[in-house]
Amino acid sequence: MLPPTDRSRGRLRMRTVTATFVVLYALTIPWYLPRDWVEPSVWAFPAWATIPIAGSVAIGVFAAFVYLFAWPEEPTPTMGEPAETTGQDQAELPNP
Repeated sequence: MLPPTDRSRGRLRMRTVTATFVVLYALTIPWYLPRDWVEPSVWAFPAWATIPIAGSVAIGVFAAFVYLFAWPEEPTPTMGEPAETTGQDQAELPNP
């Protein structure tokens, strides 16, 4: 079996992050509660209001985790240094 490359690790990481976001968003909407369920209250909030708030907090925490630890870093030029360009992203103008 071949060792994983950086590209395959990135795809796996992207799939894992995407799947986690999908699951968190699905849990945020309390569609899975039974109809005859007696709603308990959490700090005087009904459960149908507490579940989306807790889910939104979980999504925010996970997004911060992804940004801080799993997001690939791109080198940025420091102030005063020109950005490196390859010339491919700039259109060449004809000389007059």
